[in-house]
Amino acid sequence: MSTKSVPFDLPGFKRPRELRFDYNAIADLENALGLTPQQIFQTRAGLFTIRGLLWAGLKHEQPNLTIDAVGGMIQAYLSEFDGELEVLSDFIGQAIKASGLFKVEEPDGEEGEAKGDSGNAGEGAEAESKPEAPSVHQPASAS
Repeated sequence: MSTKSVPFDLPGFKRPRELRFDYNAIADLENALGLTPQQIFQTRAGLFTIRGLLWAGLKHEQPNLTIDAVGGMIQAYLSEFDGELEVLSDFIGQAIKASGLFKVEEPDGEEGEAKGDSGNAGEGAEAESKPEAPSVHQPASAS
């Protein structure tokens, strides 16, 4: 099964990219942040976590990419191009779902596909940056 990528083209990130979360990306993220996937996805994503998630999802294209370099890209996107953290979180959530590594639960507790309406938080709604909280699949037993 190949891991699916999500096209990611925002100003400040220098070129169109593909966000992809495969096993190695999640393992590298876990190592870099010092957190388990459960800890990462069960809390509100702060700047530290968003930066780490973007780094992990982009490094398949550029293995020598650093977390600090991604932080600089985020800074450019936010300050020079008036970007929003919610948009970054939406891309991260889409790529996590596309990875197939995690089961994503609907807000009412039902498992399934996420709703296709991305980026429409509603006027005046407080934007909170939190990738969808997936739960880790248990490994299938070896036959």
